[in-house]
Amino acid sequence: MNLLQLHHIIQILFTPPVNIWIFGFIGLWFWKYKKLMIVIWLLGVACLYLQYTPLFANGITKTIYPSLDRDYNKSDIQPQAIVVLGAGITVEVGDFGEFEGYPAGVSLLNIKAAAKVALENPTLPIILSGGVTNDGISEASAMQGYLRDNYSLLNQTILESQSLNTNQNARFTALKLNEVGIRRIILVTQASHMWRSAALFSKYGITPIYYPAWDDYSINNLKWWQKLIPNYAAAVETQKIFHEYIGYFIYVVL
Repeated sequence: MNLLQLHHIIQILFTPPVNIWIFGFIGLWFWKYKKLMIVIWLLGVACLYLQYTPLFANGITKTIYPSLDRDYNKSDIQPQAIVVLGAGITVEVGDFGEFEGYPAGVSLLNIKAAAKVALENPTLPIILSGGVTNDGISEASAMQGYLRDNYSLLNQTILESQSLNTNQNARFTALKLNEVGIRRIILVTQASHMWRSAALFSKYGITPIYYPAWDDYSINNLKWWQKLIPNYAAAVETQKIFHEYIGYFIYVVL
């Protein structure tokens, strides 16, 4: 079993709501001890409730978010390139019947943040990282098209179009950077993804300066009792952060 397969298995088993079944199976193991079995099941229900509350989702999000007051321009590290990670595209049929890819969702958030950095650093090359996910169009080429159509940048653009996950983003991009002697980068990805991404680039010998695209999950506008009411948005955020924890363990720790 390779790391990617292990990642998928752990991802399925240990993210909500599937992870609650672990309590169910542990409880069944103690079926002869009815009171203990019931306690374990009740703990599972409490865990499920907690994972779907805004209060819990906000709390675990804060554990991996980069500092809000971090200023990449004041870093002692002198960057040599800008690296942008893709995170999905949408594909549409163009005016001449050909498929065209566009950054969507988080990818759009990332590439807009990257454009700001590029405008402030016109001499740094931009490496766009992301492989083919839809109809033969890579995330890297879709991001390149967006920059070309929406900004007048002077930066050289380099595509990394092989990667299909964050570990490959870091590994394949590091190979390209090493070829041209680049070791220090401004890394652009969504804030919730920065902790794991930066660790992986460091693992492959690249020093990252954080420039997060802020996919903030905030509960500041909720009353205290609303923070305790389960909702779908909180569940999605919890799953996202658990995904980051698991990916960090699989690809950085192991």
